[in-house]
Amino acid sequence: EQEARDAIKWDVIVTIAAAFGMSKALQNSGVAGIIAERLVSLAKVSGTGRVGLLTAVYFATFLISNVVTNNAAAALMFPIAYAFADAAGVDVMPFALAVAFAASGSFLTPYGYATNLIVQNLGSYTRGDYLRFGLPITVTYSVGILLMLHTVYFA
Repeated sequence: EQEARDAIKWDVIVTIAAAFGMSKALQNSGVAGIIAERLVSLAKVSGTGRVGLLTAVYFATFLISNVVTNNAAAALMFPIAYAFADAAGVDVMPFALAVAFAASGSFLTPYGYATNLIVQNLGSYTRGDYLRFGLPITVTYSVGILLMLHTVYFA
């Protein structure tokens, strides 16, 4: 019984719960909409348009998912991605998919998934191992996902 209690990773549970709370706060306070409107304006000025927005959503989610769990990253980024699509007047689906794929692409650190942490401990892997082996996977995965989303939704 005590072993089962000790196995619960409270920091992971608290992080995920806090991310859902922050996600709701971003939506309710209007901060997600403000961020989205400013970034949509920046995309228009830079000439990158919806492809730039989609790429920004993908990489922001990807970066967050390498620091916190994938669930927390998706919960934080989805309201912003939704607001991006709404502010740009485009279909929300590629933005939702960008969040889902990016949150699932945590190859650079062990923090995105509990299984990464388990493998790290059992295999005695270092953070450098994740970076060394995860970087080529990350580049290939990210380019493939972004090309697929662009081709399916914006071509």
